[in-house]
Amino acid sequence: MDIDYKAFKLKISPIQIAKLIDHTKLNAWEEPSSITNLCNEAIEYNFFSVCVNSSYVPLVVDLLKNSEVKVCSVVGFPLGMMESKSKAYEAKQAVLNGAHEVDMVINIGRLKNEENKLVQEDIEAVVSASEEALVKVIIETCYLTDQEKIRACELCIEAGADFVKTSTGFGAYGAYPYDIKLMRKVVGRDVGVKAAGNIRNFMDAARAIIAGGSILDPAKFRIGASAGINIINNLKWMSLSNDWIIDEIPCHLCPVREATFGKMAENHYSYHKNKCQECDYIKFNQFYD
Repeated sequence: MDIDYKAFKLKISPIQIAKLIDHTKLNAWEEPSSITNLCNEAIEYNFFSVCVNSSYVPLVVDLLKNSEVKVCSVVGFPLGMMESKSKAYEAKQAVLNGAHEVDMVINIGRLKNEENKLVQEDIEAVVSASEEALVKVIIETCYLTDQEKIRACELCIEAGADFVKTSTGFGAYGAYPYDIKLMRKVVGRDVGVKAAGNIRNFMDAARAIIAGGSILDPAKFRIGASAGINIINNLKWMSLSNDWIIDEIPCHLCPVREATFGKMAENHYSYHKNKCQECDYIKFNQFYD
C-alpha cells in the first residue's frame, strides 16, 4: 500500500461537504414515504443530489422540482450482470423521467475474465443512452485485484464516462482510502471519482476526500452515502475546535479486513489474505492469524 498512515488535518465547511454528497436510499424495502423524507432532507441540508432506484425517479423529480438538488438514478443495480441493452434502456428511461445523473454497475464477471471489449461497450451503451446526463460507473472494488481496478478505470475513461465509483454499498465492502487513491491516480483530476459504501461519519468522509486528492468540486469528487446528515452533524460538532485531527489506524482503514470467505470468490479471498500478510503494517494486523 502506498498510503501514508498518520494523523492528518482537513479544513472544510458544512456547506462544502454537503455539496459533495449524493444523499442515498437504495434498499429494496424503501417505501415512497422514505423517499419523500430523503428528498426533504436533501433540500434542508443542501446536498448535491438524491440517489434512488430508477422506479422512484418520477417521484423524486416531482419532490425536488423547486430546489437545486439534482436527481441521480442507479442502473443495472446492484449486480451489473444483465445485458447491455437492458442497462441502456433503464438509463434512457431514467433520463427521460428527469434524472440528471446515472450511476451504472459494470459487468464485474466479464471484467475479471478480461473481456475488455465487452465491458467497454457495456459502459458505452449506457453513456450513449444517457445523452447529456452525467454517468458514473461503479466498478465494485471489493471484488477486484489492483490490476483489475486499474483496468476498470481505464475502460471507463475510454468509454466516455464522467466518473468512476468505488462501490454499490451492497458488496463485500465499500469505499476505502487505498482504493480511492488508486482510482484517482489512474483517472487523473479531469475525471470524477465517487466514494460510496460504508461512509458513515465525517471521519470516513474526510479520509475519502483526502484520498481523492482533496478536491472539493462536485464535478470531480462525490460521496455517496445514506449517512449524509450524520456526516454534517459530526463536522458541526468538530468545528467547535480550531483543528480537526483524525488518526488513521492502518488495519481499520484497509479493505482487506472486510475480505470474508463466502462473500467473494475463493481466489479473490486468497488474494486479499495474501496481500494482508505481505503488508508493511503487519504489526497492526488484527484480522488474520
